Amino acid sequence: MTMVYQDHYFLQRWVDYYGRQFGRQHLYILSHGGDPEHDRICEGANVIRIPRDPTLWRMERRRWGISSQFSAGMLRYYNWFIVGDVDEVVIVDPAVAPDLVTYLGRYTNGKTAPASLCPFGIELIHNPKAEPEPLADDQPILSRRRVFRANANYAKPCVLRKETGFSIGASAGPQGHARHHGRGS
Repeated sequence: MTMVYQDHYFLQRWVDYYGRQFGRQHLYILSHGGDPEHDRICEGANVIRIPRDPTLWRMERRRWGISSQFSAGMLRYYNWFIVGDVDEVVIVDPAVAPDLVTYLGRYTNGKTAPASLCPFGIELIHNPKAEPEPLADDQPILSRRRVFRANANYAKPCVLRKETGFSIGASAGPQGHARHHGRGS
């Protein structure tokens, strides 16, 4: 699940990537403002129109509140649910598993499976001297961008098996991630 306002380029990438992993029918896009281009990009997926308050009053708080509540509801239907920004994707190390479905499928016992997974976060950095080629729609991003840095802002519990209360920035608050793993986990 993602929530998006405009951001057509990244939405296309997000839908293509997760659509290949899980099937478009299992994708949920909260279209902030109801952009008609979102409907076109997300054909076959579940697009839910969210009104856009022009004042953006408490926008981040409301955004992560609805993400917490929506994911909690969807976990009544799915074993795992991924929540994140449209410009973020969860990629499995190919040395561990070929794809997310295979990786998550190894957790067959609901009692011993983790409540959430917190991927290692990296941020791709464009260095035009080292990587002069522009991104291409028909090529994986990593085929053109290989410079990155670790960034804790992108390491968050976004692959969920149990209800998680997100705070601003998708960090799990005291009633979320810590509730399932204890403080400091």
